[in-house]
Amino acid sequence: MPSLACLVLLVGADATWHQMPNGLYFHEDCIHRHDDDFHLRRSDDGGSVLSFADQRESVSLPPCEHAPRATPPAASGNVSLEAGADVSYYSGWSHYAKAARPEGFGYMSNAWKVPSEPKSRGPASQSSLYLFNGLEDGGGHTGASTLILQPVLTYGKSGCIINPLNWGKWWLISFVVNGGRAHCGSRLGPLKEGEDMLGEMTLTNPDDNTWRVDSTRVKTGKVSTYSTTLNDIVLDAAYLTAEGMIIYSCGAFPDTGNCTFTDNKLADRAGNSVSPKWEKVIKHSECSQDVQLPKSDSDAITLTWDATAKFDSVLV
Repeated sequence: MPSLACLVLLVGADATWHQMPNGLYFHEDCIHRHDDDFHLRRSDDGGSVLSFADQRESVSLPPCEHAPRATPPAASGNVSLEAGADVSYYSGWSHYAKAARPEGFGYMSNAWKVPSEPKSRGPASQSSLYLFNGLEDGGGHTGASTLILQPVLTYGKSGCIINPLNWGKWWLISFVVNGGRAHCGSRLGPLKEGEDMLGEMTLTNPDDNTWRVDSTRVKTGKVSTYSTTLNDIVLDAAYLTAEGMIIYSCGAFPDTGNCTFTDNKLADRAGNSVSPKWEKVIKHSECSQDVQLPKSDSDAITLTWDATAKFDSVLV
């Protein structure tokens, strides 16, 4: 059996690069972890200005010099954990529902529950799982977005959760990317199976395109929150997503077999309720991943999987 250090090296882990909820790897210098509410204003040069509710001095952040990566350094789709033992894995959005609206959205809200803890965390506990609702620009086209607003339920290793003692627990975090930099809101948790969560993204000022993102732990009423001014960016794609990072087996998914989003609400930039057509996207099917789409506005949207399935293929 290889050592822990060997495993970390061979799966392509690097202390300066961390997997993040938007499916990319960010350099440590470009990750900002916040314990308090914050505001992020986009700059004309692609950077941002970071300010805080307690009136601390604001900070100008240029675009990060380290571009986000699809994979960590030296990573590949197949890695050898020891001589003669090849293990396949993948990282990225597994399956999701998406709705695009060229005119843009002004509000998104969804409720979901904490599932059971996954039974597998992969070699050296490198696997992680994210279940989230989110808004992007890019019209729903893969790779076209420049930013994402996300209330994220996260399990496992990530750039927002860097303490290994916290990897085997569920956490709720508000997350945003801007200028190649990732910002993690306050971490709520650890959460227990069955707890209720609410994720909301609200256009609070249409004149300058300011948004507030709230991730609420219903049991305690605590909220991980931030606001951001996006200037001319139009958030025109909504998502309900299951994402896996360094997934080696179907056991990396909870054995509850699903994540159901209820009380689903979308509105236009004037605050009027809208009902765009939802589309299911299956990027990986080795664990029988599927998406149950709503037949009416009041129906839930459910992401499903089989945590007991044999992991014998990886579809990219």
